[in-house]
Amino acid sequence: MLRPVALDLNAMLESFAPVLRRIVGEMVSLELELGPRLPPVLADRGALEQVVLNLTLNARDAMPGQGRLRVATGEVVVPETEASQREEPVRPGRYGVLSVSDTGIGIDDRTRARLFEPFWRGERADTRNDGGTGLGLTIAREVVQRLGGSIVAATRPQVEGLRFTITLAA
Repeated sequence: MLRPVALDLNAMLESFAPVLRRIVGEMVSLELELGPRLPPVLADRGALEQVVLNLTLNARDAMPGQGRLRVATGEVVVPETEASQREEPVRPGRYGVLSVSDTGIGIDDRTRARLFEPFWRGERADTRNDGGTGLGLTIAREVVQRLGGSIVAATRPQVEGLRFTITLAA
């Protein structure tokens, strides 16, 4: 059961960063890029931390050996003319943005289109951690959508890794 409250994304990430640093290990660099003067977002802190934790674990597994994990915040205003045209439509308004990106090899469009499907393991062994349940991204999307937000994945295979962008109503 989600209990959304007005949440400061930057404060949440700053206090959660030590946990993320332990999870990524010594060979992966964790960078926090926190936007200035963000509006509070409507979110359940524990649920959102679980989403960030899942995205962090996936990113770590996509960068065997070493890499860079970037967690960033910002804000976006979605005008009415753009709201329904987004990959994951949202209502017009002001949103807090949280993104998690890695320096892995990225994924192809076919894989990206199925990332949020339960138990889908991809056609390549390195698209999912064999120790996972296959529900992490499905649950992440469900949580974000239940909070009235959206989550999308973007990549340019062999050029940059995978970036998940979450928008949450401010």
